[in-house]
Amino acid sequence: MKNLETDRKTDLLRPEHDLWKCKAADKYLLNISRDPKFLLPLSQYPKEIELEGQWHRRLNKMRGDSRDGDERGELFGSVDGNVFFYLPLKGNNHEVFIEEAIDELRQNGKFDVSKIIGLIHSHPNNLRERILRGGKKQALSLFDLYLLIREGGIVRVMALAEKDKNLFMLCSAETKTDEKNYNQFFDFWWDEMLGRNGDDLTNKKKRKTLPSFFDFNIAISAYYKLVLYVGKPNGALKKIAPA
Repeated sequence: MKNLETDRKTDLLRPEHDLWKCKAADKYLLNISRDPKFLLPLSQYPKEIELEGQWHRRLNKMRGDSRDGDERGELFGSVDGNVFFYLPLKGNNHEVFIEEAIDELRQNGKFDVSKIIGLIHSHPNNLRERILRGGKKQALSLFDLYLLIREGGIVRVMALAEKDKNLFMLCSAETKTDEKNYNQFFDFWWDEMLGRNGDDLTNKKKRKTLPSFFDFNIAISAYYKLVLYVGKPNGALKKIAPA
């Protein structure tokens, strides 16, 4: 009997798959929830991904709900062969609540934590304003990116509903992990991208010469071999990096 997962991966690797239509993306997520070996190499990710309606509904709802100043989020993974969303989360610090959510899943025993694929979440206005001080483009935060590359982490996909964009960052077969804790990771990239000007991020006179947090996204995706997609609400995701 043919290996179903291998067949699915081979199908997605065909050259004509420059566009993944709705169900192709979910099939891929289900594959990597079974085994990270099904992560594709950078060169095999499509130029464009169409999302199932359930993704757009969640992204749009989180985008709207976060106008109250609180971030929204959900872990997602696989249950019984379907993409499943766990535990709606609300708070103003997902650096804390994602860890609490994973601990809760471990304790209640209802879900296999190893089947978690990633996190879908929003950035409320107050967080967005802090991120945008370094530039105008909406972006994943450093902690969002850290969850993808930390040693022993379980997040393979980070999805974000921004003000008028959706951003998805995905691991690849080549993705490198990092033993740094978050503070060390933050300090490293702060120094790498901003150098001595790091403390002057809010200085208007120097702002034009400083990288945006979107530049952080591009640099970190290149260094750790991640894949970045960006799209408009309700629209397809287009690959931004690697170009």
